[in-house]
Amino acid sequence: MHREKPKEKDEDTEKISRILNEFGSIFAGCEKNSQTKEPKKTDSNNEAAQNEADDSSGKALTSFLTSADVKRLSAKLPCPLSRSKLAIAISDLHPDKMALFRELLSRLSVENELRIVAEKIRMKKLLEESEKKGVKPKRVKKGNEERPPVYMWKFERKR
Repeated sequence: MHREKPKEKDEDTEKISRILNEFGSIFAGCEKNSQTKEPKKTDSNNEAAQNEADDSSGKALTSFLTSADVKRLSAKLPCPLSRSKLAIAISDLHPDKMALFRELLSRLSVENELRIVAEKIRMKKLLEESEKKGVKPKRVKKGNEERPPVYMWKFERKR
């Protein structure tokens, strides 16, 4: 019979808490997987109240990110982070962490560009296949550097 050795002091939870302390502002809107908490309800209406990232200090957080970066990050991150939670004071950040954030932003922009290129290649292949079949699709939207063109095939849904 196989028995696991008992862990001393839950090493995983110590690692998680250490990471959350280091990058607390990033994970402010996220929860630990082991914890489940109920969202706060407002009295006037039963919508969830927004929890601010830095309740203790109460100061408005300034950002070194541009508004476009904040929009991109808030759209990409899986955690429900608001823009106020994403905004981080420069004075509170270590220069190494600022470099890590800039690296993250550059990687996100590269990922977005590659996604756009992949969509354009996919649409090009679909157009070539339809030309072989003799079907001419109708262009619904013209493409630009941020998105590929959108075509409508007859008797088919929009691709």
